[in-house]
Amino acid sequence: NIVTRNAADTHGAMAAVTSGDKGIDDTVARIGWGSDTASFRLTTSRRSDNGLDSVNDDKHTSQFHVRADLKPTSRDEVLIGAGGVHYSWGDGEPGAAGNPQRTVFRRDLYAHGQWRRLLAADEELRLSASYDHEYNRDRTPYVPIPGIVLDFGGWASRQQVELQHVFSP
Repeated sequence: NIVTRNAADTHGAMAAVTSGDKGIDDTVARIGWGSDTASFRLTTSRRSDNGLDSVNDDKHTSQFHVRADLKPTSRDEVLIGAGGVHYSWGDGEPGAAGNPQRTVFRRDLYAHGQWRRLLAADEELRLSASYDHEYNRDRTPYVPIPGIVLDFGGWASRQQVELQHVFSP
């Protein structure tokens, strides 16, 4: 369940650090500012742990997000958001010929915008556009056959534009 908050709901600064056994090292910092007509938020975080003993399952996640909520008129609202996430994690098993130990990388980038105009108490027009880009890197030598590399990586991007007219008949 993903819950997003208007930037106006997170004015001020926040920072948190968590540290513990097994390499747990989590940090987050957020700053929000603005007014009734324009609010902004920047968030960055990093999470990591060394996983279970004797298993190649360490994890590292770094994120950066920016959001702007604008209210240029009493009938219009504009949302602009962008950010990126970089993941890496250990995969594979010690001595496994087809699934040797390795580190897998993934990067997700996004940009999103939405304009909403209130036409009446029960009617609105909404235009939104988004761009998402995902990249995976997961290459490993195939131990039984020297010179063969297994590549489970790839990339994908998606663009979307949507126009909605919402009303009650």
